[in-house]
Amino acid sequence: MNKLMKWAVLSLLLTFFPLVSHSVAAESLQQLIDETSPNSTLYLKNQTYEGPVTITKPITIIGDKKTKITSLTTGITIKETNNITLQALQFETKLTPILVEDSKDLVLKNLNLDIDEKGVEFNRVQNVTLSSLKIEGRKEGHFSKKPNAVSLFEGEQIIVKNLFAKNIQDGMYFEKTKNVDVQQTVVEDGRYGLHFMYGTKIQLQHNTVKNNVSGMTIMVVENAYIAHNQIERQLQLNSNGMYLYDIEEAQITNNIFKENTTATIWNQVKNSTFTKNMFQSNGTVIHSRSSPNVTVTENEFQGNILTARSDEIGFVLNRNHYDDYNGYDFNADGIGDTDYHSFTSFGQWMVRKPVYQYYVESPSVTLLNKLDQQFSDTKKMVLVDKNPLMMTEKKEQSIQLNWKHILGSMASLFILFSIWRKLR
Repeated sequence: MNKLMKWAVLSLLLTFFPLVSHSVAAESLQQLIDETSPNSTLYLKNQTYEGPVTITKPITIIGDKKTKITSLTTGITIKETNNITLQALQFETKLTPILVEDSKDLVLKNLNLDIDEKGVEFNRVQNVTLSSLKIEGRKEGHFSKKPNAVSLFEGEQIIVKNLFAKNIQDGMYFEKTKNVDVQQTVVEDGRYGLHFMYGTKIQLQHNTVKNNVSGMTIMVVENAYIAHNQIERQLQLNSNGMYLYDIEEAQITNNIFKENTTATIWNQVKNSTFTKNMFQSNGTVIHSRSSPNVTVTENEFQGNILTARSDEIGFVLNRNHYDDYNGYDFNADGIGDTDYHSFTSFGQWMVRKPVYQYYVESPSVTLLNKLDQQFSDTKKMVLVDKNPLMMTEKKEQSIQLNWKHILGSMASLFILFSIWRKLR
């Protein structure tokens, strides 16, 4: 009888246990969020959670190394709230992994996102910090079929740091923004690396954009500071490192423009300066239209095919160093005694017919450029640097001797010499 009772109890326990387990496993991410008090922290386990979920209260969500949120639609939607932090999460969603609307005081940190049809999207936000985000789209397909990594419409006080985006349409598309600071961001293999429209007070520093159609596209922006960026290898036929349209009060300084079809294109740029930039191995460095109040000074031009081309208005060239300058400095003041002519007839033709760039180094074009310099009236020319620098400032590099290596090398030589003497 006792044995029969034991088996009955055991059978009941085994029947009930799977139900308990199923109940625990079935607890959804939305349930966990709903059960977390406002202004509290929800710690997620090393497992996969299913979306979509909606957040409407202040909360911090922190994942573990393998915490993942998956969804066939949107991952997380944040609406009309503030003080939200998402940290250490992975996303794999069909649509927008994170959608934010009418919210402020947001932090997104250490997130890994595989995006398909849509990327991260913000609408009407304030005080947003994006830090250490890795966003990758599909490798296959044209960029026009891919989403932006991050899209932001109407925002203020935005900080982006250590963002990596690849195989996307635009790395960042920001529209109607104010006080934006983007640093240490890398965007590769897209249409526009960093894309800004209708903005005020934009700072772009220490970023890298490469292998895009346009590295940086900035349109209708007032007060921009662009410094210490690496802008390289935008090499398609109509590619450019930086495109500026209707910009006012921009300072572009200490950037490296390297191996771009066209390094910079300006149209209707006002009261702006290019200073201390390195332009190296580009097809055309500057293509300017309707931008007479741009000053280009103290820059380095090395190994470019064409320095500049513009409309009849031109821009200001002053105190730059050009590797193709053939003048002399007889009074040794560091400034060439003759003007540098960046104007070429052929360059002006290229403005109208970009396909002409394939003939840039042909013998006939080389001869034409020399004739331009000999017979053109410099008073009427708009692309002339009257104070070309003979050489740029070079920092002295101290030679540090590694005495351990030197002594080791001497000892090895002594041993080899001793062996050689014994073998004689």
